[in-house]
Amino acid sequence: MPITPLNTIFKQPSEKLSLGVNFANMVQTGETISSPVMTSEPSGELTTTIISSTGNIVYFWAEDGVHGTDYRIEIVADTSGGEILEADVVLRVRER
Repeated sequence: MPITPLNTIFKQPSEKLSLGVNFANMVQTGETISSPVMTSEPSGELTTTIISSTGNIVYFWAEDGVHGTDYRIEIVADTSGGEILEADVVLRVRER
């Protein structure tokens, strides 16, 4: 599910979700992103792993996490035009 930066998404602690951050509104026309690096805070509870980068979307897995915790996921990527872009997403882990 591609999402745009600064969105808030929800997952349950036991879910493993495939997500994507869409940089399309951040890059110049005709550019693409590459070399994405991802971090999440607080660290050590939520597992995030980059799956791939296609066009302007960075796909990643999000799994685990502690109920009641809000995580900030940050993805930094280079563009084909030489820019460095940063996207932040808030992931809220909640039992439903």
